[in-house]
Amino acid sequence: MSNKLARIISISLYVLMAVSVVFALLFYMGNKVPGTEGTAFEEPKITENMMIWAYILFGIAAIAAIIFPLINLIKNPLNAKNFLIVLLIFIVIVGISYLTASSEPISFLKVDATEKTLKMVDTGLKVGWIFAAIAFVGILFYEIASIFR
Repeated sequence: MSNKLARIISISLYVLMAVSVVFALLFYMGNKVPGTEGTAFEEPKITENMMIWAYILFGIAAIAAIIFPLINLIKNPLNAKNFLIVLLIFIVIVGISYLTASSEPISFLKVDATEKTLKMVDTGLKVGWIFAAIAFVGILFYEIASIFR
């Protein structure tokens, strides 16, 4: 990465962080919505603006998470094989999770959700559990392997 590009990215990150700090200060120390002061439901006036800022930051992160790996993939086409293997494993895990997911609501919870929503939520939960298990096994394997080195 060139020095000029690194400098531009660094300055951009500092600007984003400064705006985020200002929003955080206004959120915690700023004015409250009239009628909610001193109650359990006290709401800062800047809540909606802070949510919009969070969406903007999420959008920037999502775009960066998609664009930069694609640029790296184009620059290093030999790494495409590894990327495709990881992508295939991810698709298989999501597919297995979707096939085993249930669209039945939990009996003691009263939810207003469609079967499709319930199935997607259960898929997400199962994917999360699988990735957590993979992470746990990986950490455990690394720690045991480092004992014998």
